[in-house]
Amino acid sequence: MDKVIKGERAAELLESPLFQEAVQGVRTAIHEQWANSPLRDIEGQQALRMELKLLDDLVLNIRSMIN
Repeated sequence: MDKVIKGERAAELLESPLFQEAVQGVRTAIHEQWANSPLRDIEGQQALRMELKLLDDLVLNIRSMIN
């Protein structure tokens, strides 16, 4: 796929209300799970932090296609 077209599609995706809602929904669910996790569940909290990082990495990867 041409870089310009890929960049345009990436921008469309990031600007899509549906995509934004989906990302925010996942982010909120992760935060809620973390807030409700027992303090002694360090492994579970670390797993949730990793999920949040992966979500951020996904968005950053898509954003990098625009530049």
